[in-house]
Amino acid sequence: MKLTEINIYPIKSKRRIALDESEFLPCGLPWDRRWMLVDAGGKFMTARKCPSINTLSNSSQTKES
Repeated sequence: MKLTEINIYPIKSKRRIALDESEFLPCGLPWDRRWMLVDAGGKFMTARKCPSINTLSNSSQTKES
């Protein structure tokens, strides 16, 4: 088996973020699928059902100690 890419999707149903390297935690890759968008009733929103989700951009910020 050969690893060719490492991608995370911090917000479920949003575009990927490609990584050069990553640690692996018991819960998976850091920041991968940690959040999801929900409507006012708490129901999960998908880009298929709500295409305007695709206008949002992913960004990441880390706070160094």
